[in-house]
Parts: sequence; structure tokens; C-alpha cells
Amino acid sequence: MNGIMQHDRDGRAQAAKPSRASVYVDVDMHVTRYHIEQAKTQRRRDKSRADAPKRARARKSAADAALEAAQQIIDADERKQALLALEDKTKSSKRIAEQARSERELVRRRMKYGFESTAPVEIGGRTRTPFREKGLRSERLGKAGKFFVRGCRKGRFLRSANEKGFIMNQHRSKLLSLDYAWVEGNREMVSLIRIDLDTFFESFEHLRRQLQYLVHEGRLPCLPHLVAGDMAPVRLSQRDADGVFRDRVASMLVRPHLWFILPDAVNMKATGRKGPQRLLDAVYRGLCNVLKGLGADPNAKALLVRGKSPVSPWWDSVNMNDEVFPSLSGYAEILGDAMKVSQEQLARAAAEKQSGLPAAVSNEFFSAASREAWRILRDLHQRKDGEYLASLADRGLLAGMLARLMPMDRVLLLGEGLVEPARGAYVLDKVIGYAASRWSPHKADEAISFRNRGSMKHLVADASSLKEKQAITGRVVAEARMQAARHTILKAMDAVERSGAPFTQAEVVRASGLNRKTVSRHWRFCLGRRPGRCLDKKGGVTPVFHDMTQAVQDVARCVVGEGLEGGHKDMKATDGIRKPPVKRTAIAAKTKPQAGATSTATKSVTCDGGRTESILVPSVSRHWPAVSVNSSRSDDIVSDGSRPMVAKTMAPAVQETAAKPKLERPLPPLFLFQGEARRREEERREIARRLTAPVTHSSGRR
Repeated sequence: MNGIMQHDRDGRAQAAKPSRASVYVDVDMHVTRYHIEQAKTQRRRDKSRADAPKRARARKSAADAALEAAQQIIDADERKQALLALEDKTKSSKRIAEQARSERELVRRRMKYGFESTAPVEIGGRTRTPFREKGLRSERLGKAGKFFVRGCRKGRFLRSANEKGFIMNQHRSKLLSLDYAWVEGNREMVSLIRIDLDTFFESFEHLRRQLQYLVHEGRLPCLPHLVAGDMAPVRLSQRDADGVFRDRVASMLVRPHLWFILPDAVNMKATGRKGPQRLLDAVYRGLCNVLKGLGADPNAKALLVRGKSPVSPWWDSVNMNDEVFPSLSGYAEILGDAMKVSQEQLARAAAEKQSGLPAAVSNEFFSAASREAWRILRDLHQRKDGEYLASLADRGLLAGMLARLMPMDRVLLLGEGLVEPARGAYVLDKVIGYAASRWSPHKADEAISFRNRGSMKHLVADASSLKEKQAITGRVVAEARMQAARHTILKAMDAVERSGAPFTQAEVVRASGLNRKTVSRHWRFCLGRRPGRCLDKKGGVTPVFHDMTQAVQDVARCVVGEGLEGGHKDMKATDGIRKPPVKRTAIAAKTKPQAGATSTATKSVTCDGGRTESILVPSVSRHWPAVSVNSSRSDDIVSDGSRPMVAKTMAPAVQETAAKPKLERPLPPLFLFQGEARRREEERREIARRLTAPVTHSSGRR
């Protein structure tokens, strides 16, 4: 309360109600926002603990009601299934409750007795003897330790492990999960930046002095907030004054991890803004570039928030910076030109420094091993390997997969005998890390699509302008897309027929995923291409005649009218038939077909003596040439009215026409039949040859 008094209309004094803003201003003067949120969390927990008996009674009532409902089922089998399902649900609930009870007991012991290790455990390549540590590291590491805990996910989503290659969800309690040696922060909302130093230091103080020197030079924005490592005995080989190398054992800080903490997290999800994401990537490269002299590993970007936990009792950890927390733009302002280096340049520099190889040898071996890594990844991507697809979400798994597929003995052959195994291992490690972190499946798909670049160069060789080239290639691409759409529609038709759903365009649209207009445009073609079926305009489906020669001869016979009721058998063989009109929907006035008869139309023909009479002929497309044939059978004619007729019997040879038939373009889809394009083209050529070949009848006339 501010102690300010107000008076009402009657003059009585009353305390003024402070505004919400003034309350927060007064509170912020005494406590931090972290303590406010901590108090809110504690209040929620107390309320939940007080309501626990009420929730237990509600669960018991629900279970009793479900049991009573299951027992009242009349059917014995259904009642038995309901009781079994209720029993399984009860067992699952009891198991979950037991796990929660066990974890609560572990949390209670952890807070009361501290962290306990009762057996020797191997962590980071070194066996740790049993020990006990009381209290929480996060409380001793100050503000930075609390920010680190904030940068990790909630307990049931937090992943941790005592082996960095097998990180997973361990407990539902965040307190217990953070006690493991390796921990993974929040990968979706990133507020932690980890830098891995692949070298040894005499102590934490030795590392602090070197980092402080970079800060004073203005190359590093600030000291890392937390450092986690292992003070372990290391065997060192040094040359004494007499020139002899002697080994000695010293306690050193082995491969520490530096943790830089951001006050505001960066949204790294697909819905996040690309600007901050690119800036975070640039800041990481800048930090690696500045710290490369200390052995910074640039290939740890894929594991940006995974590393040695500074709040774990298994490591030695210190707080080097608890005051300065620059923002992402603050880091970028100090790093400046250091962020302009690429990750490949950093990886090559790190491989050269850590391997100790000459620059030329290291660079050539790095290039050869990189080509091999890209080749393996492309092969896995094209084969859609299951393990590869599963490892894309976790680049650490992808790096392990590459390490198995690139054994050292085979990769050393790429070095042409110039690289020793011990030194080549450093280069290969950088190559694997770089390839795993930089591999992009989307770019691989684009590279596959770019392989066809220039494939239509021969088609546009004679084109005189860019517009003409674009028109030619556009037609080719449109044809390819049409074929792809038809292939998809055919597959969808087969799927609809197998599923037993109604064979309609709507069902094919759902199965294919194409637009309704696209399916409707190619519906007739695709329906005719299906095995043993063709489309009838009246809605029926008629058999397909596979003998194209037979179909042509029968239609030619029907056009002449020999053997057809109403035709003239004494007509001269040389008398030709005029081509039908251009419109294929109606050649002449159609007559109404009788029951059991075929659909026909009238047509004028010239017979002996110069007389002209009308005969009944079927509807024929304008693409068929006028021909004359001899036939003695007319009882096997079949027609569907609007489409050309298809006969079931073979006819005699075709008579040469007065004028040579001219096939201006391929036959239209009057007869829909099964087969490949090559077979259809051969049949067309055979038809044209037989129509134009001279045929001699019994009378000797041609």
C-alpha cells in the first residue's frame, strides 16, 4: 500500500486502491520476476495438493459407474469385452500411479539427501567412484544456472542421458532429468548456445584468462555464462631440457563446453521468423570463428542445445558471467565480420588445426572424404532408406550412421597413403559432422530435378528466338504433365475399383488428389485405356477389339453397304463412296433403329446404270477413307449409334479406292484398345499399307 487516503462525498476517509501497474512496480523493486513466477508455481502446487482427495473420489466414482455399466450389458461377449477393457484401463492407471509415486519418492530423497551414486559408473570415458552431493547446482550457479534450467523443456519432454549417443526421455520430473550428464535444451525455442572446445586446459582459471583476453580485444562479446567439463588426469608427453620426451600425468580440464545464454529465446520452428533464425546461425558461426584458436568445434551446430549439463553432479562446472546477458543483436554487433565465414571454412580450419597435417594434405583429404559422404547421403536419399529418413529429425543419429558407413580403413585410401590413421581420424570426424549438419533433402531433390537441364536442347536447336524456344519447350512440358496426370488417374481408377467404391469421377478425384477439371478432361481417354473396357456414350461399357485390322475391314465393308439390308449387291467394285461430311456427330439424317437392329443413317451411292439410291450405313468419322470391299455376310454387325461400328467377323481383302486415301493425322480414339504406343503405331502403318495396296478380284479387274 502507498498509504494514500481518499475521501468520499460524506468526507469519510478511505484507503485508495492501488492500480495493478503500481503493485508490479513496487514488487519489482524488491524481487525479480523469477521469484514471482516461482511463487505462482508454488501456489498452483499447493492448490493441486489440496484438491487431490477430491480428484481421487471423482476417479473412484467414475470407475464404479463404468463397472456397473459394463455389468448391465445383456450380450455375454460384449459384456466380457467391456470388462476386459475396463480391467486393462485399471491396470494402466495403477501402473502410472505407481510410477508417479516412485518418482515423488525419488524427488523427496533428492531434495533431502542430495544426489547419490552408489556404484561405479563410466561417464565420458572415465569411471566415477560412488559419491554424494547435497543441494542443487542451479542454486549455486546463480542467475545463469536458473536461466539454464529455464532454457530446457518441461520434465516429460526433457531428454537426457549418461551417454551422449543415447539421449532420451528419462523421467517426468525435470529435477531428476537434469542430474544426467548430457542434456538437451529446448530445440524449438532456443535460448542456449553451446560451443564445444576439443582441447585440454590446465584449469578453469586458465580457460578464463584466455577467454578474458578475447573479450578485452573486442572480439568476444562477453565471457560464457556457464562452463561444464571434467577435471581428469591426463598423460602428457613433453620434451625435457636434454631433448628426451618424457610422459607425466597431470589433472586438466578435458574438452569443456561453453554455454552462452540469450535473455530472449529464438523461435526455430517452421512457423518462426526467418530473420532471427538466420541471425542465430550467423552468431554461432561468429563465436566458432573467434574461438577456433581454443579448439572450437564448428560442426556442433546440429547439436546446438545438447551438451554437458552444467547443473549435473557428474561434471565440474563454474559460473563465469552472471551479470552481462547480451541479446542476439548485441552478439551480432560485437562479432561483426567474424560471422561472414562459412561453416565449411570453419570445418576445414578445425580439421587442419586438430589433425596437425599440412594445409594442402588436410584440405585435399577433407575434400575427398566430403565427396564420399555426399555420395553416401545421395544414395540413401534416392533409396528412401528407413534408417536415413528416421535420422533426419536428429542429426546426431545421421552423423552416427555416416560414421558406420565410412570406416577409417576405406576412407584412408582416399588420402593416397599421405594420411596417418590417428591424424586422419580428426579430419574424418569434422567431415562427418559437417556433412550431417549441412545435408538438405530439399536441395537433393532440386539437384535431381536439375539433372534434366539441357535435355531439350536438340528440340530448340533450330529456333530463332527465345519466344519460339519457350513455345517448343512449353508444349513438351505440357505433354509430359498430361501423361503424368493420366497415369495418376489410371492408378486412382484401379484403386477405386479394388476398394469397391462407386466408380464415378468424384471417387477418382478423391483417390487421385487431382483437380476435378483435370480428371474430367482425361476421363474418356483413361477409361478406354483400362484393360478390356472402353467407354460408351450411352453409359455402357463394351468390349475392346484388339484386332485393329479386323475392325478397319469391317467398318469399310459397312460403309460400302454390301450384304447390308437395303444395300445393292450388284454395285461395281470400282464405285467409290464419297467421304462423309466434316461433322462427325451426324453424317446424314439418322433413322430410328428397330428393336434388335443397329443404329444407322442414310447415304447416297451410285450403282450400275448411273442410278443413285440411298442405303443404310453406320455413323463413320471423317477420318476414315472411302473404300470398296466384297463381303457375303451381314448378320454380325454391331453398333452403338454415335460411335463407328465394330464387326465380329473377318472380311475379305480391301479393294483399292479410286483416289489414294490420305491419312492426315493419327487415327482418332474411335476404337479404344489395350496395348503400348509402339504396337498401336505398327497397326496404323499396317492399315495404311493394306488400304493403299492394289487388290485383284476374281473378275480380273483391279
